[in-house]
Amino acid sequence: MKYLQQAKTRNQLFFIVICILTISPFFLAKYLYDHQELINKTRTVNKGHLISQEKIFNIDSLKLKNISYNSSSISKWIDKKWHILYIPSNNHIDRELINTLQNVNIALGKEESRAQRTIIFVDYPKLKNSIIPESQRFLSIKNISKNNKEKLYKKFNIPNKQDTIWIADPLGNVMLYYTPPFDTKKFKDVLVDLRKLLSISVIG
Repeated sequence: MKYLQQAKTRNQLFFIVICILTISPFFLAKYLYDHQELINKTRTVNKGHLISQEKIFNIDSLKLKNISYNSSSISKWIDKKWHILYIPSNNHIDRELINTLQNVNIALGKEESRAQRTIIFVDYPKLKNSIIPESQRFLSIKNISKNNKEKLYKKFNIPNKQDTIWIADPLGNVMLYYTPPFDTKKFKDVLVDLRKLLSISVIG
């Protein structure tokens, strides 16, 4: 009698386990469906602000122009490279920031030559040679009109007196941007994003 009771108990436990294993995937799927933000959060790979499909734009739309700057350390704009675009507020150059961006480039290691940094000034046709630190590899300088810069900042609700950093692919499509504070963590974020983009990119 005792043996039959134990067997009955085991059968009941076995049945309960089977039921749990059968219905638990349904409840898990239902929970994830109702909380899709959790899935989206785990899929997020970018550290900067990802530009949505409807707001994505091409560098050409900024109508950038060359700036006269007589220094051997300044490179020409090179197509088919990834671009780190830096727009300083009020055309004020933070030398430490410029050097840190160069370190981001260097930290890419063997991929360093696949990326180029560009400083974008606002209505600044000519610069003094001393304004840019020497020995800056893969650096170009461009000019943007005040009107185009204001349109760009308004599009992304960025205050006009704020520095910004943008990342564009080799085709000129701008896909990420960063806002202050530009501390050590923020530059690590730029590096992490750029490394990921380079690792999956088949161009540039």
